This record gives sequence, structure tokens and C-alpha cells, in this order.
Amino acid sequence: MKLILSHGLMAIASVIVVIAMGEGALRLLAKGKGMGEDAADSRQDEVWIRREQRTGWLPSEGSTVERRDPQGNPFKLRINSTGQRGAELEDPIPSQRRVLFLGDSFTMSSYLRQETTFVDAVGRRFVGRPKVSTINGGVDGYGTYQQLAYYRYYGRPLMPDLVVLCFFIGNDWRDNMITTRQGRGLNPVLISGSKRFGRHDDRILRGSRQEVLPDPLNNLAIINPSRAWMAQLMRNSWLARLLGSRYYRLRARWTGEIDALDLDHQYYFYEIGFYQSRDDGYFATARDLTLASLDQLNRLVIEDGAELALVLLPSQYQVDRFQWLRMLEDLGVDEADLGPLDMEYPNKILKEFCRQQQIPLLDLYRTFVGSQDVSDLFLTAIGDGHLSARGHALVAEQIFSFINNKAFRFSTPAVQHYRQGLYSKVKGDSVGAEKALLAACAMAANWSAPHDALGDLYVEQNHEKDAEVRYRSVVGLDPKRRNTWAKLARLLDKQGGQGGEEAWRKALELHPEWWPYYIGLLEHYQAEGNTAGVELMRSEILQMEQGPLSIRRYWWNEHISRGVLEVDRGSWAEAESEFERAIRLLPGEPVGYYNLGRLYERINRPSLAIKAYEKALEVEAGFTPARDQLQAMGLTN
Repeated sequence: MKLILSHGLMAIASVIVVIAMGEGALRLLAKGKGMGEDAADSRQDEVWIRREQRTGWLPSEGSTVERRDPQGNPFKLRINSTGQRGAELEDPIPSQRRVLFLGDSFTMSSYLRQETTFVDAVGRRFVGRPKVSTINGGVDGYGTYQQLAYYRYYGRPLMPDLVVLCFFIGNDWRDNMITTRQGRGLNPVLISGSKRFGRHDDRILRGSRQEVLPDPLNNLAIINPSRAWMAQLMRNSWLARLLGSRYYRLRARWTGEIDALDLDHQYYFYEIGFYQSRDDGYFATARDLTLASLDQLNRLVIEDGAELALVLLPSQYQVDRFQWLRMLEDLGVDEADLGPLDMEYPNKILKEFCRQQQIPLLDLYRTFVGSQDVSDLFLTAIGDGHLSARGHALVAEQIFSFINNKAFRFSTPAVQHYRQGLYSKVKGDSVGAEKALLAACAMAANWSAPHDALGDLYVEQNHEKDAEVRYRSVVGLDPKRRNTWAKLARLLDKQGGQGGEEAWRKALELHPEWWPYYIGLLEHYQAEGNTAGVELMRSEILQMEQGPLSIRRYWWNEHISRGVLEVDRGSWAEAESEFERAIRLLPGEPVGYYNLGRLYERINRPSLAIKAYEKALEVEAGFTPARDQLQAMGLTN
């Protein structure tokens, strides 16, 4: 018995030693190879890409890097001071038109010379008047959700007249899901009612800091086990992680689970699924999230007095039969097992959405399918699915014809009068601004933007009745303009008339998460003496002010961005209000005080500017920008 027991203990000890040695060897091997790093951070290795909280990443403003095109020829990739690929943008003038292109690597095309890209080629095709400038706002790796964030924080200040969103059918659905952790990590500023998208758990095994915990040998992602004890074991043991990873991938081969075979980037999972016309689970969320992002982008663009157009760029697998079959072979999937396929199904979803929202759309699927030697439209020769120079030339030709022949407003005289009105307003020429905006309203009676700008002008001039007429015209033309509902509510409250509560409620209905609307309704109830309403609003506001830091930082960023935008527009009171709201959310952040100081300097209120800079230094002693401004004013702190 003792002999059996001793042998058993020796066997157990041997297993433990082998496991320990295996665990140690795996950790050393993985550390030596740099394994175990979050795949999402790999993009930061690019010297011309920087982190950005609101969009994830962004081209570094003013950077220049040496690249090589597919033929191996060197060229310089230049990012201008406002963060777009290409030369510095000229100062905007009323007679100029700006076309901002949004998209991913197909639009930015960091692998080609600038003059080869379709964005640059479209710009060269415009001749005569008005002068048209095309801006490349594409960013490698972006999906529609990030393009929405990019437009809000970086596109709007460029004051485009036409925004062209280039949607890549191959992976934009997927990018919207992956970037937001399957819809669970949405910014409530960008997507109203964002909680409705949190339908799915993240299938990837993650650590306590939400970092990806990959296979120790190949750095591929691992499925998060359904059993809690197994997941905990794999988090703590690299050997368990290796065994679990290999088991799940072997099982996926047996069962044909594309999502498990393609767990890391899920390009094939989403692309194949949409060709299968799937409308369940992840695909339903990807569809709804994408359309919600497009809807919010369209609302922003309309509020800015611009127009949105959508261009659908096909995937190589969608239009090149040979490459499609080769991809399935690499995955180990038989096409017959996929069921009926409709390669245009994802395009049909977007076409129907654009039809309902009256967004002009250019679908290039059939153009590519009908082209001679479709493989030559992509970088097939080097195994890359991006557009080739010939592909860019074809896209440029189609987009130019689309813009030139479509009944876009951006080329009409009404737009020049509208822009002239905005520029005159910023310069303090209220007479010129009113004249130009009135002309824009007369030329385009159904266009809400000049009416809204005219209402803002009348508010500044204390012509409250005229402002009310204009704001009512705006919400009559476009009932979804939530900011105009809020401006109308604020104006009605100031006048002491009826309708303020209803207008606030309209604004909240359109964006329930927008906490300043609760402040407006609170002040309305205080003026009415409505005690119950006051307490209800105070409770709502307190919940938001005491909410998670990540959510408050989203709102803080939004108020800082809106404040900067209002400064550019010359709306001083609105800018002051936005900076004060940012400070209210994060009083320990010096940037809010600093921006407030810069505003006060601009409107010649130096004493208030000094106090704001001193407060910035009080909350962060080493905040250099505030100290520099005080020194420039002849003061030291």
C-alpha cells in the first residue's frame, strides 16, 4: 500500500512539475516573442497614428512618413495640421465648396501616392466656378461608427458643403461591431438610445483590464468559455489557455463555425453572413448599429447646412468569383454548405435605408462586376484586397459623374449666400449676415439651415420674435432638429410665453441622454414654481453628474468640442455655456478653464480670462498652456 501510495504521489508530483515547466516555458517563449499584447494596440505602432479617446485612433497632425507603393516606389505620406491626408487646407471662403470624404483605408489609401487616390482625382476633375476642394478624411481601420465620431469632432470644423461617406461592404459592418465590443461600448453622445445595442456578450477571452488574452504561441484570440471556472483557469494559466485555444479551433474545423475560425478579426464571419442574407444575432445588431450611425451622421450633416451622400465600395470577394472561392478554400469551408447566397444583400440594406432617408447613393457593385478583368481593380498580384490604381481611377470617374449630375444643393448660389452669412456673422457684420441669410432662405425655401442661422443671429440682436419665427420655420421643415427645439424652448422660456415645456420635451424625445436638456427643463420648472418637476429634473441631472467617469468624460469631450466649434462660429454666449458645462462635469480637469480663459481673451474680458487661467493652474499646477497665457498677458503665477 505504501509502495502504491508513493508511486501515486510521485506520478502526481511529476505531472505538477511538467505542468509548471510547461507554464514557465510558455511564459518565457511568449515574452520573448512579444506575445500577449492586445491586438487593438498594434495600430499604435504606426508612427503617424496617435491615440484618440473619441475615435480610437487618428492620423498625427503634421506628420510625414516614407512609404512604398505596391510597385516598390517610395513616396511621402503627408498628414496636414488638421489631421487629413494631403496639403494644408486653404482658409474657407464663401465662393469655395468643400467636399469631405469619410471612409477607411480604401479612402485614405495610405499605400498609394496621393495623386493616385480617387479623392484627389475627383478634386482635379472639378473646373470652373465655384472652386471645389476635396478633403481626404479617410482613416485606416475606421468603420461607420468611428466615421461618425470623426465628423463630429474633426469634420465639422472644416465646414464642408458635401460629405461623401465611402462605405466598404467587406468589413464596415464588422468594424462597427468590433470597435464597440459588439455594440456594448457606445458613446451616448453619438448614438441616442445606445443601450439598445448591448445585446451580445464579448466572445473573446479577456483579462481584468479587458485586455485580450490570446493563444500563447500564435497570439490568436481565444473563445471565452461558458463555464466560469474554466474561464478563470484560462485567465490564470498560460498552459490552460494554449490547450483551450487549440481545442476550440479544432472543434470549429469539425463544425464549420466561421465565427470561431475567424475569431480574431471576423472579416469573413460578417462578410459571408451578410451574403447569406442573415438577419439574426450579431448580424441584426451590426445592421441596426450601422444604420443608426448613418442616421446620426446624416442628422449632424443636415444641422451643419451640408449634404450627405453614400458611396458603396465593393469587396473583392463580392465581385471576383475566383478570389471568393479561394478564400473559402483557405477557410476550409465548402460553398455548398453556406446555403443560398445573395452577393448584393448588404447593398440592398443600405439602398433601402437611403431611399427612406432620401440620402443620395452611388452603388459601384455592378460597375465593378461589369468591368473587364475585375481582378485588376484590386491589388490581387500582391495578395491585397485594396483598390489598385486602376480601381481608384474607376471610382473617381464614377463619383465625379455622380456628384456632377446629381441635384446636389452644394453647387447652387443659395449655398454661397449661406456661407457668406456665416462668415459675416463671425466677423461681426450683422447687417451683411442678415442680408446674405435672407437671400439663402429666399432661394432655397425648404432648406432649414439658413433659417436656423438667421434665428441665432436674431437672438444675438435681441430680436426675439423674429428669432421665434425662424426657429418655428426650422422645426416645421425638419421636426428632428433637436438643437433647434432646445433653442426654441430657451427662447420661449425667456419670453415667458407658452410652449417652452413642450419644446424641451421634443428635444429630450429626440435625444434622451443629452443632459443639458434636463437643465433647461429644470430652469423651466423653477420659473413655473413646479416643485415636483424641479425635483424630478434634479434627480435626473444628479444621476448623470454622478455617473461612470467614462460617460462623464464622453460628455466633457462633447462640451469642449461644441464650445470650440461655437467659438469658430462667433457664438460667444453658446461657447461660454459649453465650457461651463464641461467644467461642471469634470471640475478637476484644467482644459475647461483654459478654454474659458481663451474665450474671455477673445471677447476682451481680461479679468475673467485671468481668473480662468488661475483656476486651471489651481487644479493642475503644471498646466503649461494656462501659465503661458498668463505670462503673455504680463502676469506670473
